[in-house]
Amino acid sequence: MGLLKNTPNLPGHNKSEEIVLSFRYRHMDNFIGWMRISLVVLAAILYFMVKDNKALWFTYWPFVLIYASLWLLLSKKSSTLINKFAYIFLVSDLTLIGLGSFMTRDFLTVYSSVYIIPLMIFLLRFGVKVASLYVVIASLELLFIQGFKWDATRDAFTHLVTAGVMIAITVFTGRVIGIERLIREKLLYLSIRDGLTGLYNFRFFNELLISEIKRSRRFKYTFALVIMDVDHFKVFNDRFGHHAGNLVLEKLARILTESLREADFLARYGGEEFCFILPRTSRAKAIEIVERIRLKISQESFQGHRVTASFGIASYPEDATNGIALIKKADAALYKAKREGRNRVVSEVPNSKADG
Repeated sequence: MGLLKNTPNLPGHNKSEEIVLSFRYRHMDNFIGWMRISLVVLAAILYFMVKDNKALWFTYWPFVLIYASLWLLLSKKSSTLINKFAYIFLVSDLTLIGLGSFMTRDFLTVYSSVYIIPLMIFLLRFGVKVASLYVVIASLELLFIQGFKWDATRDAFTHLVTAGVMIAITVFTGRVIGIERLIREKLLYLSIRDGLTGLYNFRFFNELLISEIKRSRRFKYTFALVIMDVDHFKVFNDRFGHHAGNLVLEKLARILTESLREADFLARYGGEEFCFILPRTSRAKAIEIVERIRLKISQESFQGHRVTASFGIASYPEDATNGIALIKKADAALYKAKREGRNRVVSEVPNSKADG
């Protein structure tokens, strides 16, 4: 996520990009989990068919299968858990491969390429840093095992080739993955951000609103939705030009970003309108926050001119319990603020209760 973190004009938090990126990791972790289980089952079947030591099949392989299932089980809960267990998986994978080599005389002589499978997983899932550590430890493990195995000359050559292949994969594949990640993050930025202000666009804001409603319903807390409109913005554009108007919107985006909390979600609604979500915020607290923002905007200088804004607030679940109704209520409050003279904050509107 480096590109997103270093992109200018972003709000101070990156958790919403993580919402989008976590979708990719959820699917990847699910695929990796099933792949690990399938590979262990296949290896166990092949071992049972070609080896005489059946006792090992009933001791070592069931344990490995249970361990392989752990990735899938953790991915069902959260991809963040997989990130936390990255180094544990790394050490555990290498330990199990090492145990397999000691329990089977020619395990690494024939199957030294087994090291490449976890390497590809760590490279694709966690990046070059974790993969490089894996290559270093795996190479040392191969050298260590080398001292205890038969056919030393042949094994040494095989292990050197394996180590060389792992290094080459890490360097070249890591570079490709890095480029792909930059492209993906740039496309992500373009798809969820407004080109002028760098704020979230309204399409992505709608997704965040739906997520916030689900979260608020689950944990039974309230939040506020605010829609803001710049007063007489068309007149400002006609008088001073659209470039001056764009500078006003950019400065307003900065003011809003600096004024809101890290947990809040801010977007450009469209034109001269902005909207934001204030999680875990009552109506009274939302009015206090927005009033402070309104006052700050009215006191700012915009290329030597004064600009004011009107705000409409709707509260979940008091005013509405779904996204569309909540936006309508905030919009109605905004229009009421306009009718009452602009440069003001309005929350309650007639018939504010909405069906879910």
